[in-house]
Amino acid sequence: MHALNETKLPLLNWMMGGEAGYGVFTSGLIFSKCLSRGGYHTFSYKEYPSLIRGGHQSYQVAASHDEIFSQYKELDMLVALDELSIKMHRAEIKRNCAIMYDPKRVSNARALVKRNDILLVPIPLEKIARDVSGSPLLKNTVAIGASCALLHYGLSAFEGIMKDVFGHKGEHVVNENIRSAQHGYDYASLHFAKRFPKHLSPQKRGRTLMNITGNEAVAFGALQAGCTFYAAYPMTPASSLLSVMASHELEYGVVVKHAEDEIAVINMAIGAAHAGARAMVGTAGGGFCLMTEGLGLAGMTETPIVIFIGQRGGPSTGLPTWTSQGDLKFALSASQDDFPRIVYAPGDMRELFYLTHEALNIAERFQTPVMILSDTYLAESHKSEIFFDTTHLSVERGHILNAQEVAEIQRKAVKNRKFSPQDLPFKRYRFTSDPVSPRLLPGTKGGVFLANSDEHDEYGSTNEESKNRTGMMDKRRKKFLALQKEFPAPSWYGSRDAEVTVIAWGSTKLPALEALKHLPLTKANLLHFNRLSPLPFEKTMDALAKIKKAILIEGNQSGQFKNYLYEQTGFKPDQLLTKYNGRPFWPEEIVEKII
Repeated sequence: MHALNETKLPLLNWMMGGEAGYGVFTSGLIFSKCLSRGGYHTFSYKEYPSLIRGGHQSYQVAASHDEIFSQYKELDMLVALDELSIKMHRAEIKRNCAIMYDPKRVSNARALVKRNDILLVPIPLEKIARDVSGSPLLKNTVAIGASCALLHYGLSAFEGIMKDVFGHKGEHVVNENIRSAQHGYDYASLHFAKRFPKHLSPQKRGRTLMNITGNEAVAFGALQAGCTFYAAYPMTPASSLLSVMASHELEYGVVVKHAEDEIAVINMAIGAAHAGARAMVGTAGGGFCLMTEGLGLAGMTETPIVIFIGQRGGPSTGLPTWTSQGDLKFALSASQDDFPRIVYAPGDMRELFYLTHEALNIAERFQTPVMILSDTYLAESHKSEIFFDTTHLSVERGHILNAQEVAEIQRKAVKNRKFSPQDLPFKRYRFTSDPVSPRLLPGTKGGVFLANSDEHDEYGSTNEESKNRTGMMDKRRKKFLALQKEFPAPSWYGSRDAEVTVIAWGSTKLPALEALKHLPLTKANLLHFNRLSPLPFEKTMDALAKIKKAILIEGNQSGQFKNYLYEQTGFKPDQLLTKYNGRPFWPEEIVEKII
């Protein structure tokens, strides 16, 4: 693999591995927060099997002075809570890597690693935890303290985090964790700290950083946008989105429903949106399969809903806890026949926040279903971010008629007729110069109409006449074309004059940006797509015309976006780099392809 620019590598690439159910993720996040509160940018990536309990899992943290966009393959420090962690990750260990382990759990680490250019750090993690608390459960906390000691990184940030994380459990629990970490710190300082070459110290930074997952960013974007109804059936990787929304239910006045299945989920949301709620649902590819009939209903009735789809490996149950970009074609053509299918594919946590907000606005402004494509990698990874600026955001609900407006419309409609306005049905799907008909909410006086899954006339009544059918199809199509003109161009990163352009969509933006750090400015740049349907045709063509040589990267087998881009524009990349083993791209893989 091509050698990376050593000056652009993270200052630290740390991993904790162990059996599922023993706090690996909580401990990893705490360590990540220690570094980010000390002024470092971090990116955290986790892996775990599709098991209720047991199996191997890992939590990886990369830290840097500057913004870091993805994980790296080679490790500087591995905290191995069992032998399997060493066996599974020994190929990722770089020269001078420190491997921390408990001799009680790992009997012959040197033989497992089969190398002499690494630092073995045997620490009696369980014994120290028992001596402090009477229980071995705090061994992970001991390991965090020992990790900080190897780095010469103090525990002041750790103490504050313990109060935030465990404060609700009482001062005793907080103090036990602090003392356990301190004992681990002291042990490692005494025996190993002088032998590990990497040192970190807290940095002064003007702005506070937060550690946030993609799903948290989506939830906060939805809440900021005034979402008042969220429904889901738990399905990885969208499950945590339900938890976050539920935790803020009372604070933000949002109704959160854990339904019996995905069919109920989308139909609940359609009903809520019809009644006037800002409605959103969350699922994965398998759950979205069950939602497609409801998606068509929302398209026919012009009901605004947002559908979050966390992609994972398929088909069928597939890879429940691993990542994929394999649902693009599915989202672009879900349900039958033609109607506006609006598809977003945010590339990072910041885009997830802002584009979720935008999606809720677009759904209501254009009275249409909108889909947000994420994936396991983006949904569950943590990235340090400055706090999102919300001062420029506004809630846009489109034209919702009030009773006075309805009365005036009806008065004009019954002029010179022998019945009163309240006896006349309302033209909910009125043909106007604007393809988006003014809508009203149930209960509005004088606003009686039918919401009908059959093709219908302006009142919503079933109508199969050819002229009406053509008019309604064209009306819905015009919304799609109007949004196509409104959507911005894909985003450029790096020099416009670069020799090679990496084309990415969705989450592949993250490792692609990290890869660019290791290449000269004139060598490569990135063109990223996060609004996929409708594709802004003219703006996309202008961007593609500037490319000298293109490498398109995506996380599926067939090159779904490559094929879609060709279908829409006639553009063919010079090379295609795909990955479909359930893992995200490493920056190293992208650099190697470009070189």
